[in-house]
Amino acid sequence: MNESHKSKQVASHSPQLKEFNLEKNKYKITEQNTLPLSGLVAKYGINKSDILFAILRPSNGSGYHRWLVGISLEKGILWEYKHPDFSPDELRIAANGDAYISSGNEIQQVDENGQLQKSITFELALDQTIGSFVLIEEGFLLAIEGNDQPNAKVLRTNLNGEIVWESPISPKGIAYKGVVQMRATNNWQVEEKPPWQPRSWNCLINNEIIVSGENVLVSYHEFPGSGVGMSFCLHIKTGAIQWTTKPAPFESVCGLKDGKFLIGHQGYGAFDMDLFDTDGKIIESWASAGKAVVNSHEQIFAIEMDNRSSSKLHFVALKKERKVKKGKRIPGYYIIYPVLDDLGNVVFWRDNTLMIIDKEGKLHTPFSLTPTDRDWTSNRMLLHQRGTLVFSVNDNLYVLKTNLGSLEQSAWACQCANNERNPVIKAKSNPT
Repeated sequence: MNESHKSKQVASHSPQLKEFNLEKNKYKITEQNTLPLSGLVAKYGINKSDILFAILRPSNGSGYHRWLVGISLEKGILWEYKHPDFSPDELRIAANGDAYISSGNEIQQVDENGQLQKSITFELALDQTIGSFVLIEEGFLLAIEGNDQPNAKVLRTNLNGEIVWESPISPKGIAYKGVVQMRATNNWQVEEKPPWQPRSWNCLINNEIIVSGENVLVSYHEFPGSGVGMSFCLHIKTGAIQWTTKPAPFESVCGLKDGKFLIGHQGYGAFDMDLFDTDGKIIESWASAGKAVVNSHEQIFAIEMDNRSSSKLHFVALKKERKVKKGKRIPGYYIIYPVLDDLGNVVFWRDNTLMIIDKEGKLHTPFSLTPTDRDWTSNRMLLHQRGTLVFSVNDNLYVLKTNLGSLEQSAWACQCANNERNPVIKAKSNPT
């Protein structure tokens, strides 16, 4: 189904727009375009031709069926790709500008005009589905999960879906010191829960599979359930599991160059991040957890996240020898994952406000919205071309032109590593 939608231009004097010291603040919004959407953004990415692909879900809560749209940042929705038997879960954008979307045991290739180019069906068990995938030059890497019970594996296939290798991902039992239980045989005393077999073993949402060099990191957790999970590092050529992490509650997972990964933990008393070398050795640890970005010098910055309501959360820089340099305190909780530009600015959305931490650590807040009863946001901030920010709140897509720089040329300048939402980190750095 193809539908055209006119974009809605919002003047800078809109009552929703609050500007702070714009005459003195070079971090002002120079132009704003608010584009109405036909649903809420679940996942999105943008190609080199300036076409934004987005998976949408109903804004009225009526069902869970999702669909794909193509969006012009100037004109709004160009087309909608809807099929009753295909509800896309994941989205990746290829080098040729086409989108690949997954549902069930199938991946479909859709071009920037909304036309189906190819459909690939993978041979999975009846109780298995594609939890996530990435595009590689020769085909796909897929993280498979069980629908009703733990039944996970990782597949490498060619572009036609033919299996190159497969590797089962089966936990023999998980445990974490913060997970407790009470039993009648122990007089209902609180005690640490002994190792248990997870009831589910599903892909970690938004951090499911990352490729760095020859390492493939997949992360699974018990959800629904405890939320405790593990990461598994496989070799991209053979599928052999090279190392695993200990069970823990996840916060976020990032890829660095040369097969390294940053894994954060939060919940059950955990509040830390570990930097893993290519061989699985922990080379640095920090007493902080949050949404992290990495610059071209492999300096790590994060917006802290903690489920404890009493927490005081900050912008932090993670230094050598476990040092955490705390910057500005950041109010609020819900967040759009930050993006890092090549001028050293960290940009994110929190507390209904666009926040920018500059390279000197100063906080700028050039744009905010009046909160509603329940605000739904996109899960990551996009920085397109030079200084153009793209994100969504409820059923609006916001395109803000600013004086910011371009996306930092590093391994992890934003969630999923690049604007194409395909977390494959090459030997040098990611293309944007």
